[in-house]
Amino acid sequence: MIGRLKALFSSKELDASPEQILDEKTVACAALLVEAAMVDGNLSDEERQIITALVEDRFLDDPALSEVLISTAEAKARRSVELYSVTKIISQSFSYDERMDILQSIWEVVLSDGRVDDFEDQLMRRLSGLIHISDRDRAFTRQRAEKVLAQDSDLNA
Repeated sequence: MIGRLKALFSSKELDASPEQILDEKTVACAALLVEAAMVDGNLSDEERQIITALVEDRFLDDPALSEVLISTAEAKARRSVELYSVTKIISQSFSYDERMDILQSIWEVVLSDGRVDDFEDQLMRRLSGLIHISDRDRAFTRQRAEKVLAQDSDLNA
């Protein structure tokens, strides 16, 4: 599934500008990752590192372009992400499985500090509803994110 997401965002055009590559789908996904990190009022270095890793591993292969994407997403989030318009783009642009992968990525950001506060929990419930993911699959994506984070911490230990 992750390969499909990466394929959607990868660009093989050498002469493409960042604006051409960073279409609304890409920015929408990154904005939700940043919004999930900022919903508790703090974008920690750890959360930013997770977002960077997710963007580079799952969406864009180019670290410089990933940094542009994250900066664009941060600016969008600081201007107050209006969830409906962002999630509408995602709902209309991605299949159910791809939306589950996106939700899992957002869970990885939320869970990166080891806890889920009330604002984060509320955001995840709202997002899953807005991108039309069932409650059962929302729980499943959280479990997958927890496994990924556990594996990553085992590798880093």
